[in-house]
Amino acid sequence: MVNLTSGDITFAVTVGAVVGIIWALKYLIRLEQKLLNVEVHVEHIVDQLRYNELNILDEQYKIEEKLGINTAKKNSKSVKKPVKKKVVKKTAKKVTKKSSRSVKRKRR
Repeated sequence: MVNLTSGDITFAVTVGAVVGIIWALKYLIRLEQKLLNVEVHVEHIVDQLRYNELNILDEQYKIEEKLGINTAKKNSKSVKKPVKKKVVKKTAKKVTKKSSRSVKRKRR
């Protein structure tokens, strides 16, 4: 039978913990690599969408030029002119008696 001392058990637990930590770090590093790849892929898709949007706007502008549609005029028509409001004359407010505090402050 093997006699295990407390030092042997402590050593085994320490080695197990170190191996576990190393394994966890490797796993986290792999996950980080995958996330970076996904991030690069998403950035590529976003760039492609921006490029497509610019192409669509360019084509829209060309078509509007061919049809003689001026977007600036179109937008200016949609803006409504402000309506003049009737000015209502207000009656003069009654002068109220000032509080005693404000009167005392002015005297000082």
